[in-house]
Amino acid sequence: HHDGNFPREYKDILELKGVGKYTAAAISSFAYKLSYPVVDGNVLRVISRLYGITDAIDTPAVVKRVYALSDTLIDKDRPDQYNQAIMEFGAIQCTVKSPNCDNCPFFDQCVAREEHLINQIPCKVKKIKRKSRFFHYLIWKDGDQTVVQRREDKDIWQGLYQYPLIETENIKVLRAADICKDYKGIRANQVTVQKISDVYVQKLTHRDIHTRFYHLLVSDIQLVIKEEYFLVDQKKVPNFALPKVIDAYLS
Repeated sequence: HHDGNFPREYKDILELKGVGKYTAAAISSFAYKLSYPVVDGNVLRVISRLYGITDAIDTPAVVKRVYALSDTLIDKDRPDQYNQAIMEFGAIQCTVKSPNCDNCPFFDQCVAREEHLINQIPCKVKKIKRKSRFFHYLIWKDGDQTVVQRREDKDIWQGLYQYPLIETENIKVLRAADICKDYKGIRANQVTVQKISDVYVQKLTHRDIHTRFYHLLVSDIQLVIKEEYFLVDQKKVPNFALPKVIDAYLS
């Protein structure tokens, strides 16, 4: 690709497999004295404090801004020395905890120090710990009729409608014996598992809902808890306000 020679231009180095902006800038500046800023965690911290950047530093927009600011600060004649100096400055002087602000050469220029934001900058996006829940929906079929229920609990999808639900600790297929026994106030004769769907997933802010649908052929269906369940025509189910995962399955 380069006639056996290591490339000497930043854009060519960046095209090498496994080389990102940080490595390409480091090679360009240290080996070839090219004016490309190296931006690591130390540099992100120094620049964000110096300019008072309160947005999360692990977002593309802020990283792009730090690169742009670094490009204006870098010593065009001695880019290698600048890059080495600012990385060491972050590691030794402008540290994560207890930076030595009183003896800092940027004491008067540092926005974070002036606005008492040293301990708040840099900030990162808080990673949300995601949880998984596993729903098994039972689509009872007695002729043209099926059963729906309204979600009343203070939980996700409150007020929406769904098929009768079994929630478990995993998404393993339920045994016929677990499905066909009396289910929370629904009774029926001759229950046959006609079909079991693949897993459908709906992603919410904090959790992933893994869902299976079980088609059950039954006869003489009876609702024991009538205030919770409704017998409806199967064709009318899509007209109800449904969670997206059920809507997606029916469509």
